Amino acid sequence: MEIRETVNEEILNFKDIVDASLNANFILDQNDHVVYVNRKCLEIFNVSKEEFVEKRLKYYLLPEYHEICRQRVSAAFSGQVAELMEQKARRSDGEVFHIEAMCSPLLTKAGVMVHVTIRDITNRKRAEHNLIQAEKLSMIGEVAAGIVHEIRNPLTTINGFLDLMKMQYQGSARYIEIMKDEVKRIEKIANDLLHLSKPKEESEFRSENIVGIIHDVIFLWETELFKRGIQLEFQPLSEQIKILCEKTQVQQVFINLLKNAIEACNQNGEISIHIEKNEANVRILIKDNGIGMPVDLIDNLGASFRTTKANGTGLGLMVTYNIIKQHQGTIEVISEEGKGTTFLITLPLDEAIENE
Repeated sequence: MEIRETVNEEILNFKDIVDASLNANFILDQNDHVVYVNRKCLEIFNVSKEEFVEKRLKYYLLPEYHEICRQRVSAAFSGQVAELMEQKARRSDGEVFHIEAMCSPLLTKAGVMVHVTIRDITNRKRAEHNLIQAEKLSMIGEVAAGIVHEIRNPLTTINGFLDLMKMQYQGSARYIEIMKDEVKRIEKIANDLLHLSKPKEESEFRSENIVGIIHDVIFLWETELFKRGIQLEFQPLSEQIKILCEKTQVQQVFINLLKNAIEACNQNGEISIHIEKNEANVRILIKDNGIGMPVDLIDNLGASFRTTKANGTGLGLMVTYNIIKQHQGTIEVISEEGKGTTFLITLPLDEAIENE
């Protein structure tokens, strides 16, 4: 008797169990009307129950998935189970996110209905993307040292002979300077590659003032800012914010980011650098009003040879992302074509200093 009563209680509470599920669940009738939706579904789509029922499923799917979803729902009404499939959906605010969805037939007194189960796999896809990027960086790092070694020796020889030619052939000095500039460009690419092949150990990190590092980087670019008529605003709330870092690497990060901001700006452009912190991290925002970037490029920043520059390689940002990762930090990018770009760098504070 006690077992039977327990089973009856479980049956009575089945709706509550589904409603509390970690997966999104909803049920469609044969007219594609939503007759049931659980709390998790409303949460991941960021809608009210009334709005979800009124707009129907099609509204929340990207157009390229409409036909395949229609076929899968139709198959479920025919008694077949449509297994898990990765798709993209959108929340009520327009944000696109990754889901896994499956459909199965549900026999009821009112006839066959379709039970749809959805999982939000956005975090998993992001982790997979980060893992792929890490593997790419690791692979490039392994071959970078060998490439740089092979490049540097002949470059040294070429530079030496160009200096000799410049002294002997005064009339060709202009062309020799162009060749030397191109050699310097090759050396820069080689040095960028070398950064990828030299991960720093934590023991080499020192307590450094991030505000001072940024002041030093701005000083390096003062002449270029003046020549281009670009206004730069930097007024930190504090002059002492300590982080654990390898100073030259972090300097390289901000040299790269400020260089990109300068090159993105037209004459008389504007760049602002803001620093804020909480108990654990410091956040540095570098914002320009330059040309901005297309969405597809933003999604692939940090990959080699992804750039908007005619003569760029993308290695500068690849090095930047790698350095920030080695310092247990993150980079976020917000950009709109024609309106500008904001880089948000987050780095952990030096806890020993901050807790004194």
